[in-house]
Amino acid sequence: MRVFEWLLGGVAGWTAIGVLGTLLALATGDRPRARRSVLWIVGVLVVYVGAVVLTGHFQAQRVLVPGQEECFDRICYAVAGVQSVGEFKGRGGGRLLQVAVRVANRSGEQRAVNGIEAYLMDGSGSKWGRTVGLGGVPLTLRLPAGGQTESQPVFRVEGGDGELSLVLTRGWTGWGWLVIGDTDSLGHKPTALRLR
Repeated sequence: MRVFEWLLGGVAGWTAIGVLGTLLALATGDRPRARRSVLWIVGVLVVYVGAVVLTGHFQAQRVLVPGQEECFDRICYAVAGVQSVGEFKGRGGGRLLQVAVRVANRSGEQRAVNGIEAYLMDGSGSKWGRTVGLGGVPLTLRLPAGGQTESQPVFRVEGGDGELSLVLTRGWTGWGWLVIGDTDSLGHKPTALRLR
């Protein structure tokens, strides 16, 4: 566990103790003490969330070239290749891109990352999600210790401004959005895995 994950755990524990103290003060009829406790809790949470947002805002965006890995809980993902698999004939048009993503378990136990999502992003910040029903092996597949596989999600891209990158996120499924400096934290620029 990283230092900032421990810090989040400490803030959460401190908040829980503060809430218990506030409830105890209310139960004993000590309203001024309960009010002070609430102000302390709110103050610490505001400072912590402010630190998360400011760190994310001022931290430089990580850009990885094909083959470089981005890891979540010792499951690592890397772009292994990209190919055009045709044009989308339905409403809106666009081209279909299949991205080969190498998924490797770098831990000593069977493991998966739940809730991982992928989308493509261009230089202007436009985003394109996965095409449902295509792609084969899911990015959330449970892998044995040291195991690896390849997922090939397909994306429908309409237009696109410049170089495309793959972005992986856990979104709001975990606590990463509250960890200072985490790739999914509030205000953080997403890590870009270049396709070429």
